[in-house]
Amino acid sequence: LMSQRRGRLEDNDKLERAVDLVQQYYHLAFGALLLGFTLWNRIRPWNNYIVDGEVLFNGNDAWYHYRSTAYTVRNWPQTMPFDPWTYFPHGTDVGQFGTLFDQLLATVALIVGLGSPSDNTVRLVVLFAPAVFALLTGLPTYVIGRRLGGRAGGVVALAVFALSAGSILQRSMVGFSDHHIAEVLFQTLGVLGVMVAVTVARRDRPVYEQFLDRDFEGLRSTLVWSALAGVAITLYLWVWPFGVLLLGIVGVYLLFQLTIEFVRGESPEHTAIAGAVALGVTGVLMFIPITAAEFRVGVFSLLHPTLAFGVAAGCVFMAWLARFWDDHDIDTVFYPLTILSVLVVGVVFAQLATPGIYDLFARNLVRIFGGVLGIGPSETAGTIGEITRMRQ
Repeated sequence: LMSQRRGRLEDNDKLERAVDLVQQYYHLAFGALLLGFTLWNRIRPWNNYIVDGEVLFNGNDAWYHYRSTAYTVRNWPQTMPFDPWTYFPHGTDVGQFGTLFDQLLATVALIVGLGSPSDNTVRLVVLFAPAVFALLTGLPTYVIGRRLGGRAGGVVALAVFALSAGSILQRSMVGFSDHHIAEVLFQTLGVLGVMVAVTVARRDRPVYEQFLDRDFEGLRSTLVWSALAGVAITLYLWVWPFGVLLLGIVGVYLLFQLTIEFVRGESPEHTAIAGAVALGVTGVLMFIPITAAEFRVGVFSLLHPTLAFGVAAGCVFMAWLARFWDDHDIDTVFYPLTILSVLVVGVVFAQLATPGIYDLFARNLVRIFGGVLGIGPSETAGTIGEITRMRQ
């Protein structure tokens, strides 16, 4: 009887250890399976693009990125500044397509080809790039899900991404070698960076006086993570200049977040510091690729750093206003009303003082939300699959 009881206890211990191991590592196993499925599902038809030993691509844009990647391989790190085949026979500046996507592909081709890749090697790198970018996108997707819902939330978020059909699958399939899936990767990294930066700032609670006292030890974590968030947002914009919309989204988030924190009786200064540093870093880095000394959305222009610095300045202003409110013991309810009034006055002033810039933002807001507003794109824009009007 004693031996049987001892045996049952040992079996129970083994079962408990097995359950503990499953609970501790199940997310890694499921995550690995989902990432493997993400890659496998996208590279399955790769041999369909090898015809008589020649590597082919899916769609017109993939051929453009192949040409740009091949040019960058020969002139690394410089990218093709002008494409005569786009908007033929006039050609067009290629800034609207970003440059980072082609630079990354060219760098991988140079590494794989030991510094001198053949044309076939370049084509194969371009061919498989979308599937690899999709695989990489699964990592920040999991982290965001885990931050919001624990390990189970991370697995669910990754499962939704891995099993999603529609555009996200189509544009990350092997052969569809366009920059869209790179947009998804770097935008996800940018959002994750902001989440981490705000969390760290709310944990460490940095304040303005620490900058005056040069307490960089106490500020280190907030500054580092906020700067990384700014770099991630910049990488997204380097892939797709039209992604300047993300700056507006982050700005709206910070506007509500800082206001809610103050209304709740918390200091918005900590989050404001994270936002100001992140968008300040983005503003500085966006000066690097500028090709147009004007305000334009489709190319690297003054619009990108100006908007980033504008959001950063807004964070500083809201933090200062919160201190002013506390110092003068003003009723909390007037804080959001004052912010709203400042925004309305700013919009009216922009319309009167800089009508060109105001019209630029208005046109692009209509362009972005045109499907919701019932406004269709122009005849030229209507030829672009990504911005065609949503079907009613």
